[in-house]
Amino acid sequence: MAPRAAPPAALNFKDCESLADAEILADFDGLVTNKQRSLAIAHADKRTMEAWVAAFPLDVVDERAFVAQKKAERMAKKEGIRVRNRFVEAGEAGPKTIDEKDERWADLVLTDPLESSGSDFNFPNF
Repeated sequence: MAPRAAPPAALNFKDCESLADAEILADFDGLVTNKQRSLAIAHADKRTMEAWVAAFPLDVVDERAFVAQKKAERMAKKEGIRVRNRFVEAGEAGPKTIDEKDERWADLVLTDPLESSGSDFNFPNF
């Protein structure tokens, strides 16, 4: 039996003359491996990105600036975490108590606030 002829406008494959030709082309997709399909998609993506870069160069500049800003924010956040961790580790590694003769008391404790005349802060009298 002769293959049924269909008008080319009714077919998805415009260059086919018959339904049999279209079915042959439709089945061709089964011959392509997943790796070949992935490579073809990657190649098409690369061409599309090249066309986009050529058409919209300011978008590329804006995107790079945005990515650089986000990277700087992430790095600053990570550095803050590192500083906090070093502070905590130093506190855990150091002595747990300060004896009475330790110099660090000068930084931690003031003398009686009412006796310190050089203070700019006025303490309330209770």
